[in-house]
Parts: sequence; structure tokens; C-alpha cells
Amino acid sequence: CYLEDLQEFTKLSREDRQLIWAVAISWAAKPYGTWTRVAKKYNCTRQTVMNRHRGALQRAYIAINFYNII
Repeated sequence: CYLEDLQEFTKLSREDRQLIWAVAISWAAKPYGTWTRVAKKYNCTRQTVMNRHRGALQRAYIAINFYNII
């Protein structure tokens, strides 16, 4: 089951995968300051990171549930 999910996740764009993982890893390290840490990595504002992350998760959700792309 885990390998199937991982294979499906890799069908997302590289940019979306990297952003989702960066936020997840940052959140696992410390639950506060996540958006700021990731924003420094991507050299943008924390609001931009939040919007890009939300968009990446929405694209993944739509691909899985509506178009069966993943």
C-alpha cells in the first residue's frame, strides 16, 4: 500500500512534490515557524509559500479524486 501511494505521489510535478515535502519536513522539525523557514529556502514570502502549498495539495486532490491521473 505504501509503495503504491509513493508511486502515485511521484506523478505530481516535481515542483509540487518538493514543496509538499519541504513543508512536511519543516513541520515535523518544529510545528511553529514552518512557513517562514520554507519561505527562506524558496526566497519568497511566507504567504506565497502558503498559497503555493495549498495549490499543490489541491492539484493532488483533484488529480486523485476527479481525473484519476494519479
